[in-house]
Amino acid sequence: MPGPVTIHAAKTHLSVLVARAEAGETIVIARGNTPVPKLVPLHPPAPVKRRTFGCLAHLDLVGEEAMEGWSEAEITAWEAGHLGDPLRSPWGSCSTPTPALVWPLQRRRPTPR
Repeated sequence: MPGPVTIHAAKTHLSVLVARAEAGETIVIARGNTPVPKLVPLHPPAPVKRRTFGCLAHLDLVGEEAMEGWSEAEITAWEAGHLGDPLRSPWGSCSTPTPALVWPLQRRRPTPR
């Protein structure tokens, strides 16, 4: 709602206006066409903390030099992965799907009446 907000609209959408004021916006409330009060935040808005991927930050990056002494068969086997590889299996590291994962995928048949 850009521009001034009427008193009726402010009463109707007060929670939305308060949320906008908490986000740092200044809202002017008008009686008719005359701006009367101003709704402003008491405290500056808290900065939005962005989530960063850091669970592997302690690991060093390994380059191509790590596989210099490997034969082609070893590299092919490495790239193919293994049976329980979570990157290859749609069910993660387990070899069979758990009932918690299968149940939402199954369709229920209607019971006859």
